[in-house]
Amino acid sequence: MKVLKIILGIIIIAVVAFAAKLYSEGQKSITMKKPELIKDGVFLPCPDKPNCVCSMDDPGDKEHYLAPVSSEQNPISKILGIFEDNKQYTVIEVTDSMIRAEFKSKIFRFVDDVIFLYDPEAKLLHFRSSSRVGYSDMGANRKRIYAILKQLAL
Repeated sequence: MKVLKIILGIIIIAVVAFAAKLYSEGQKSITMKKPELIKDGVFLPCPDKPNCVCSMDDPGDKEHYLAPVSSEQNPISKILGIFEDNKQYTVIEVTDSMIRAEFKSKIFRFVDDVIFLYDPEAKLLHFRSSSRVGYSDMGANRKRIYAILKQLAL
């Protein structure tokens, strides 16, 4: 019984230490300089980590690529409404054809950068969603884009 209590105590300490490290990483992502995501109207490619999706990445890159979505109408104002209705998003920049926001996770406060760009000539909505810290996001950025597109009904 005494050995079981010691093992349980070690496990609790390890879990608390791991949670504290995750929380610290989340706080670091909040204070980090906002990364450059777009240059000359083109999204920068995703880093070589599975925590980013982008419609302008190489279509052969199944880990990062998601196809842009066709849209006859400019959906930027609708996306702004989605972001304003969800307190986890902070809108950073809005133009007629682009919206950039930060998404903050509930528990550990990790910051992900989300950007949408509408190309009126091609009638395509491009997007990029990426984590600022860490390696894997367990598919969170991909799920986020799917959820937003579902709300837009595109």
